Amino acid sequence: MGTLNIVECDDYRSAMMSAMEEAVNTSGKHLAMIQFRQGNRNMLSGSIPFVYIKELLITNAAKKNSSIKELQDATNRPVILDHAKEIARYVNDNLSSEYILGALTLNINQTANFYTLKTSSDTRIGYLVIPQSSKIDITDGQHRTDAVKLLFPQLSDEAIQDFNRQSIAVVITAESNIKQIHQDFADASKTKQLPAAMLTAFDMRNPANRIVLMLEEKCQLFRGLVDATSKSLSKKSNMVFTANHLRQFVKVAFTGSWQLGSASFDEKASEIFKTVEDFEGKLAQIAEFVNYLVPMIPAWREISELDKATAPARILALRTANPVCLTPTGLVIIARIAYEIFYKYAAEIKERGEVWQFYADRLGSLNWRKDDELWAGNICQPDSKGMLRILQQQNLIRQALLKVRDCLGLLPFVKE
Repeated sequence: MGTLNIVECDDYRSAMMSAMEEAVNTSGKHLAMIQFRQGNRNMLSGSIPFVYIKELLITNAAKKNSSIKELQDATNRPVILDHAKEIARYVNDNLSSEYILGALTLNINQTANFYTLKTSSDTRIGYLVIPQSSKIDITDGQHRTDAVKLLFPQLSDEAIQDFNRQSIAVVITAESNIKQIHQDFADASKTKQLPAAMLTAFDMRNPANRIVLMLEEKCQLFRGLVDATSKSLSKKSNMVFTANHLRQFVKVAFTGSWQLGSASFDEKASEIFKTVEDFEGKLAQIAEFVNYLVPMIPAWREISELDKATAPARILALRTANPVCLTPTGLVIIARIAYEIFYKYAAEIKERGEVWQFYADRLGSLNWRKDDELWAGNICQPDSKGMLRILQQQNLIRQALLKVRDCLGLLPFVKE
C-alpha cells in the first residue's frame, strides 16, 4: 500500500547523510519528518518552506459543473478563487506580525524514500527525499496552496526573502489509490465550524468582535454576564445576554441597521474603526452611554449591583419577568437610539445646543416593563394563551422606535 519506502539506518546521522546523498544525486530535496501510524498506514508529519509550494505542489481541481465521473477523476474540488484571494489577503495583511495558516494534507503518488532509525517504535524521526521529478498532490488545502501562489507576485523582494524562510505544517500520505485520496479529503473535512458567538470571543483581528469584547469589560452590566458559547439563553441560564446579542447591539449602535448581515458588518467595521483613535474614541463613547443608562433603568441597575452570591437567582427572576431592556429586541432599540443621537442626528442636536445626555435621560426614564402601553401593539403582543411575548419582527421594531422617538423628542429630526 502506498509508495513510501522506509529505509532503516543504524543511527540518525547515517539516515541524514543517506538522505542528503540521494537528494544531491537526484537534484531533489530532503526534509526532516516524523513518521507515525494511523490505522494501517504509515504517514509523515513536518513542515515545508513556502517557497517549495510553488515548486512541488500540484492541484488537479475539478471544473465547475463537472459530472460525477469527471469529479472522481480529479483530486481536488473546484477552486473558489475568491476564497483563495481572501486567504492571501489575510496572510499579506499579517505577514510582519502574527498569522496562522493551517496544515496541508499532501500525498506522494510516486516512490519516495524515508530514511530513519531502525527501531520497533511506530513513531520515529527521519528524512524524506523528494526527487526533482516528483510532484506532490494536495489532498486537503488547495485554497491555502493557491493563496500562497497568489501571494508571491504581490510581495516586495524583501518580503519574498522573509516569506521564503517561513513554513507551513504538512501531513503526508503515500497513496496511489485515488478513491482513498478522495476519502482522505472527505475525512479531513469533517470539522465543525466555530459558532458565531465563539468566533466573536476568539477573533480579535476583527474590529467588530474586538469592540464587543472591550465593551463587555468596560460595562458592569455586561461584565461576566454574557454567554459566549450559546446561540440563545436557556430558561435556567444565569447569564443576561449572549455574545451575539452584544454584537447585534454594537452593530446597530454604529451602523443603525439591525438587518445588516454579519459579513457586511465586518466589512463596515473596518471602515468605521480605521485607526486606533477611531476605535478607542467610539468604544469610550458607547461604553459611557451604556454606563450612563444603567442607574436609570431599574433592571439594569439591579443587575449591575448584584453580588456574586445572590446574582444567579436574582438574574433568573429578572429574566423571567422579561422586561424589554433585557431582551435582544430591547437592545436593538437602545442601540438604534444611540446611533441616532451620536451619528444620524448629531448635527441637529448640536444646533439646538443640546447634548446626548439630554436624550439618554429620557431614554432611561422610559417604562421598560413589557406590559407598559409604550410597547403595546408593537413589539409586545399576547400569544394564543394571552401571555405577552416580545417579538423581533422588523416592522414591529420600527413601530416601537417611532413611539420611543416621540417620547425622547427626536421626531422633529426624523426624515424617514
